[in-house]
Amino acid sequence: MSTSIVVRPLGPTSVIAVSTTASTPILITKNGNDQSTYAEFANTGTNPVAIRISQLSSAAVHPVAGTPGDYTLNHDTSVILAVPSNPFYVSAVTVSGSSTLYVTPVDSQ
Repeated sequence: MSTSIVVRPLGPTSVIAVSTTASTPILITKNGNDQSTYAEFANTGTNPVAIRISQLSSAAVHPVAGTPGDYTLNHDTSVILAVPSNPFYVSAVTVSGSSTLYVTPVDSQ
């Protein structure tokens, strides 16, 4: 038996052009009165991106051996993650090249 997980958008999708310099943190604001704390992150580029999700406006840091960094999302994939309450900031960075990151606040159906 298969399992289906259905999500619904709670706000507009934001786009971050990701490069080797951490992006300026963007503010993500959910619409409505829902108390959801989830967002979908889709990396459509060819490089992994490190993503910083926080209530503060701070830049992402890519992890390197011996030094912790932020959550890393592989290339050409998406994931739904728990995020801070509304609103929250997102910043992203690559180790090399560039990628495009889409961020959409979501909730379960």
